[in-house]
Amino acid sequence: MELNFMKSIQPHVFKAIQDLDIATLMNCTPDEIRPIIPCLVRMALISPLDTTKYCAEAKKDILTLLSGIDLVNFIVSLLSIEFHTLETDLKKEQQMRQKNGSACTESHLIQNNGNGIANDFEQSDSARRVRIVLAEILQMQVQITEYNLNKNSSTESSIKPSELFENDVYLEEITDVICISLAELPNLLNICDVVEPLLYVNKGAAIISWVVANMPDTLQEVVNSLVMNAERGEEGGVRGAALSVLCAACPAVAAAVRARAATACRLPALVLTLTLRYHQDDLVPFLSGLLLGTDQTTRTWFASFLRNSHKRGKGDGHAALTKLRQELLNRLKDASAGVDASALLRLYCAMRGIAGIKFQDEEVAGLLRLVTQKPPPTPAGVRFVSLSLCMIIACPSLLAFPEHEKKAIEWVQWLVKEEAYFERNLQLKHIEFLLRLMVTMLCWIQHTEIGFDTSKNNDIEIEDKERSCTPKKFEDKKLEELLDQDRCQTLTELGKTLQVDESTVSKHLKVLGMIQKQGHWLPYELKPRDVKRRFLTCELLHQQQKRKYFLHRIVTGNEKWIHYDNPQCRKLWGKPGHTSTLSAKPNIHGSKLLLCICNSGATASFGEMLLLVAIHFHSGQLAAVGELVCATLGMRVPVRPNSLARIKQAFTHEIFTEQVVTAHAVKVPVTVNLNSNVPGYLPVHCIHQLLKSRAFSKHKVPIKNWIYRQICNCTAPLHPVMPALVEVYVNSILTISSKAANEYVNKPITEEEIRRVFRNSIFGENFDVQKKPFSPIEMECDDNVIDIDIEKPTLASQLLLMYYLLLYEDVRLANTASLIASGRKVKSYSAAFLSELPIKYLLHLAQKDQMSYGGLFSPLLRLLATHFPQLSLVDDWMDDQVFGDDCRRKIKTNLSELSIIESFQNIEENPYKTGKALKAMLSRNPTEIWPFAKTFVHYIKSVLGENIPRHIQELYREVWLRLNTVLPRCLWVMTINALLDINGSSKNVTITQENILVDPLQVLRCDLRVFRCGPILKIVLRILEASLAASRSQLSRHLQDKPMLEKSGQLTSDAEREELKNALVAAQESAALQILLEACLETSEDQSKPELLWSLREIRNIICSFLHQIFISEPSLAKLVHFQGYPRELLSVTVQGIPSMHICLDFIPELLSQASLEKQIFAVDLVSYLSIQYAVPKAMSIARLCVNTLSTLLSVLSSDMRLELFHPVLKSLVRICVAFPPLVEDITSFLLQLARVCESQASLGYCWNDVNVSGEMAYVKSNVQPKTKVLMAEVMCRDIKITMSEIVEKGLLNDKIY
Repeated sequence: MELNFMKSIQPHVFKAIQDLDIATLMNCTPDEIRPIIPCLVRMALISPLDTTKYCAEAKKDILTLLSGIDLVNFIVSLLSIEFHTLETDLKKEQQMRQKNGSACTESHLIQNNGNGIANDFEQSDSARRVRIVLAEILQMQVQITEYNLNKNSSTESSIKPSELFENDVYLEEITDVICISLAELPNLLNICDVVEPLLYVNKGAAIISWVVANMPDTLQEVVNSLVMNAERGEEGGVRGAALSVLCAACPAVAAAVRARAATACRLPALVLTLTLRYHQDDLVPFLSGLLLGTDQTTRTWFASFLRNSHKRGKGDGHAALTKLRQELLNRLKDASAGVDASALLRLYCAMRGIAGIKFQDEEVAGLLRLVTQKPPPTPAGVRFVSLSLCMIIACPSLLAFPEHEKKAIEWVQWLVKEEAYFERNLQLKHIEFLLRLMVTMLCWIQHTEIGFDTSKNNDIEIEDKERSCTPKKFEDKKLEELLDQDRCQTLTELGKTLQVDESTVSKHLKVLGMIQKQGHWLPYELKPRDVKRRFLTCELLHQQQKRKYFLHRIVTGNEKWIHYDNPQCRKLWGKPGHTSTLSAKPNIHGSKLLLCICNSGATASFGEMLLLVAIHFHSGQLAAVGELVCATLGMRVPVRPNSLARIKQAFTHEIFTEQVVTAHAVKVPVTVNLNSNVPGYLPVHCIHQLLKSRAFSKHKVPIKNWIYRQICNCTAPLHPVMPALVEVYVNSILTISSKAANEYVNKPITEEEIRRVFRNSIFGENFDVQKKPFSPIEMECDDNVIDIDIEKPTLASQLLLMYYLLLYEDVRLANTASLIASGRKVKSYSAAFLSELPIKYLLHLAQKDQMSYGGLFSPLLRLLATHFPQLSLVDDWMDDQVFGDDCRRKIKTNLSELSIIESFQNIEENPYKTGKALKAMLSRNPTEIWPFAKTFVHYIKSVLGENIPRHIQELYREVWLRLNTVLPRCLWVMTINALLDINGSSKNVTITQENILVDPLQVLRCDLRVFRCGPILKIVLRILEASLAASRSQLSRHLQDKPMLEKSGQLTSDAEREELKNALVAAQESAALQILLEACLETSEDQSKPELLWSLREIRNIICSFLHQIFISEPSLAKLVHFQGYPRELLSVTVQGIPSMHICLDFIPELLSQASLEKQIFAVDLVSYLSIQYAVPKAMSIARLCVNTLSTLLSVLSSDMRLELFHPVLKSLVRICVAFPPLVEDITSFLLQLARVCESQASLGYCWNDVNVSGEMAYVKSNVQPKTKVLMAEVMCRDIKITMSEIVEKGLLNDKIY
């Protein structure tokens, strides 16, 4: 009979030695306890620290168990050797091996080993046997170290087989020696270091299991070491065999080994083997987690293993994969539609798409049988249908045969028919779930004590009753006795027992020094091994929680009985310093309740998915089909377009024709509260794709109502497909495909439908004065009346409608010529309607929350800057940051329309009250004070009074700017009407938005006091700038809206129209600037009132700053204004106050060449001031040009025109000399020549003394004799002398260095 050495360890034996269960060991046979005899002998011989009776009895039982075993004598002899000497020699041996390596032939442990190590072991005593085994293990350790160091280099190294371990007869004794050595020499021998060389010996796995069984507390350490020391490419091998043997001895550790190997990406064949052997219940979730988890490293590692094992066809990996596929096939044959089947389908998809495993015929048949099942109408059924459809698309091998293809197409057709049935039953399921949940909550309330009885014995009388007697007295001893019985009693319970009030008990407890402490629940008293086992279990559970199995992503519903009880861990009374007690919990499974769990995260049904797949197939977007399949499956699988040809044909010709798709799409309900957090493919994706392919227009299916409903059901954060949906919808209304001339076009959203969304907002009262109560919207489809709840419109829906309006007008204007040419009449939204919308306010809100509306903010801003430049001014956006914030401290003041009226009516008598009201308005949000805007603006003229403090005017301006962030265009119209000049022709005239667009100069027809009030002038200039921008935009819009189709009449090209438009715009803007410049002139009233001179200085600064911005944005406008000219006394103001006046140097030569003497004088005067302000080389060259021009004109002009030109420029020549002394010589030469001419002219005049000789213009009134006249030439000579003296004094004798 063949002897069987190194028998495997039985699990019950390992568990008994691990738990020290002596009773179980007593019932084991000698063969079963053979592996752990070294451990039992040590336990029997070594004196224990525990001297209890239980320990003594256990020791006797062990001795009884070992009494009939002969091997015990050998173990005792091993324990009897001199371990101190052995430890010294072993330490020397280790040092020598580390220094010399495996080539060393000397040894401190054994000498004279000439007969061979196996014979020497057989003939030696126990002490030498220990030395031989340890020397052999150390030699193998050195070989393994050298092999690991040299495996990546060119140096050859290998692990030689051990002669000692080759004979099976000696293995058990060798194992006993190893166990005793590890136990007696723990400082020098580590079990993990010893186990590693044992992997390369004969029956190493069994030896390792015996060694670990004798030291069961090292099990976790050993398995971790074996896993972590494995190679990356090692699938199983001897290491996997050793771990399998350990798991067979202790099945409880299999979960830890599997988790550790999967986390470290080691030993994949072992992972599969352990899962199939010990964890078949979570086989599918675990493998799905490896292939589809969040850890990219783990996914790549396991997928590569499956792919390589499938291709290799041999080895441990292939064997494990074969067993796995057989187990999955068995499950596939028995699977039915549901949650488990969905998980199985995803695993097969992952194996095919990620791991590249080709399905066998049996697997194809089983998968097709499963995916074509008809599931129940539950959320799990819907999920199963979606996964099945995706698997049919992702795995074309399922349709390799005609009968398979026919079966799949029939199943899809059944889905199309039964979709409505699924939806209806899902709604019923949800209602049933809600009802069941309500019943569950009621039952739970009844099972728990959460209430109190408010009427004991039905006694509800409220009258006072007579007290029975005074509170009873008691002794402290009685209270102490009650506390000794139960220290967890409450004050109420103690008072009831003692028949006294709770306050009396509390006072006595304080006298006794008692305080309350919280106790702790303890499930039961734990032994040390229980604590260790629980720690291991918690660690495993923690690792499993980190792994996201695919079940986390399944939409499912389920019911489960939850066992519960509500024990209360009560406080106890004790002395300070007294520790709280530990109490075992009572029955924790006393009651149970039915818990209904339903995941409502997935709102998209398979109907939308079917529809979207059909849409993509119709439009030829096969890549989009692949993206949809991958998104539904939750994995990246290769979906090749060339493999979808047959499926595409089936969808487009047999299942979903394009007409069926469009007719079905408009009947799909919109997604309620649509936002970017709603996952999956939704109806909006289907509609967007159909609109993009113009399928609705092709089959004449109206879609406006559906889009309007979906817009009204949008919330933040905005779904990314909604802006794209609006864009394709607008294009479907206004643009026609070139292939279909008579194509059906969708209808635009009406103004009334848009008003309904804004009517119930904070500005509804403003842009819809005649507000009507909400009523259902009459839709155009079959004249049905459909209720759309827009009582509280969301910001998302308002922004989308605003985007629709702006984009509609942008596309309409861009395509106006083609629309008119084709004879189409399209809807145009009026300017009055657009002015009602709070465009600026909504855009400001979107800017503050760009995380929610980032995809819409940029296109909205672009359209706003294009069509409404008056709302995108830089100053407005800067003010929004200052006045549009919500961080101001609110002032507690009763703010009402009546209080505002009273404060402004008494503004001169009590400005403090007005300031308080304005501060209260300034502390509130702009939308809160907008209802008072009309009253506020009505009293703007009262702020213009002479006695109004400047502080009140500044507060008024700040409040106005705060209101300007809400509805600026409405505010501008109200302000213009309130500032109309009552003394002028504008009495009883109301300015409208259309009037301002036609004539923006209406803004400046205001009360003249505005031009001496700085804060209010800033408001007017803000309105003027916006009005000019609006007028420019309106003229451009008019040109686009009325294109030139026939080139007849006075205008023959668009360039001429554009030129006329630019001329009109320039005339308007230059007129506005001329008015503002005239406002800077000093009047007689300013001279009579000194305070007005200070106001005039401020007004000049404000207007100059405004002109500077205009000149910078439009340099051509600066040229136009100076060519038109303005009072020369303002040149000093404009040159010093407008920093951009230096641009005038570019066009002054052209101005000098004008024939008009006034313009030439103006040019010379302008150059003189610019020379003072900008003493640069360019200014000097222009000044020299002026002098040369004057010299030329001196010899060209007639005598009258000569005097008219040169007399006004004398002062300018002085300023030029002051600015540029090098020009003094040229100027003095010119003045001398001019003086000689004037002297000659004067002498001629005196010679004849005849008025008609020199002409009427040559004489001026004398300053000395008013009734007499003197020659102009004489006056000119006198002024030239004065000019020469000023040049000498200011230009030559000036000590300023240039």
